[in-house]
Amino acid sequence: MNEAARSLLASCRNNVEERLAMKLRWIDSNGVSDREVAELPVLRKRSDGFLWLDIPEWSGDAEAISANEFHFHPMANNGKPKP
Repeated sequence: MNEAARSLLASCRNNVEERLAMKLRWIDSNGVSDREVAELPVLRKRSDGFLWLDIPEWSGDAEAISANEFHFHPMANNGKPKP
């Protein structure tokens, strides 16, 4: 595989990974801002806006967040595809 093909493949792989990644948004009177998923615990404590978490593909990370951050009952995760 030549360098151009490897570069194109890497770019496509990164694009797919980005589309499937969880995205966290903070919405308040100033509008919508993209945030890092690592900010979730701090943002959940705030009362001056609300969160929007996109989970385009179920994963172990998504299951951990639903259980640990949002305290979903294990039955709520039952039946979800495993990574």
